[in-house]
Amino acid sequence: MEDFSSNKPFFLGLSLKVWVLIILICVFLGLVLYQANNKFYSREKKIKQQEELGANISLDYDNNTNVLKLTDFTPTKDYLGKTSGIEKCFDFTVNVHLKQASKIRYELAIKKDPTSTINDQDVRIYLEKKDVAKEQYLSLLDPTFFKANEIPTDVGTPTGYMVLTQQSVNQSQKDYYRLRMWLSEKSTVVTGDYSVEIILNAIAE
Repeated sequence: MEDFSSNKPFFLGLSLKVWVLIILICVFLGLVLYQANNKFYSREKKIKQQEELGANISLDYDNNTNVLKLTDFTPTKDYLGKTSGIEKCFDFTVNVHLKQASKIRYELAIKKDPTSTINDQDVRIYLEKKDVAKEQYLSLLDPTFFKANEIPTDVGTPTGYMVLTQQSVNQSQKDYYRLRMWLSEKSTVVTGDYSVEIILNAIAE
């Protein structure tokens, strides 16, 4: 009779190979899921999309939030703030698709976070719009302070918001914007919180 006690069981060698294969598969699947997760969270986020009177409009952005927060507490002159680094900006796109409607009017507005502790007069706000032909952003709203509107607009922006711009569009297109925010050169603030939420309101005609 053959003695099996002195031989190394075959399943132990096979088990080692199986575990190596499982580890390699797990690493591969992990990389695949990581790439898929990044792609999902970096895709454009739509926070405003409405269909009315034959038109569709949406506010799209790459970040996971439509909020711009002040993070640099260095008093800055306006001409420097207007060219500050991209990390101090909020880039977004307004997508307009006209169907039966002949045109659409839309407003871009911001609302200050009620928990903000920094005074409005300490913060400068600046909006640019991209000239696609020139491939550069041009000034649309000169550096200014936050000032909320006291009555609702006819486009639909409620009280408490500051309208940055109103646009009238008679064709399907994409408009690219960049919002900047910095501490006023006269400010003495050294710490605190200040953030604004960007919204879109529109009416088709």
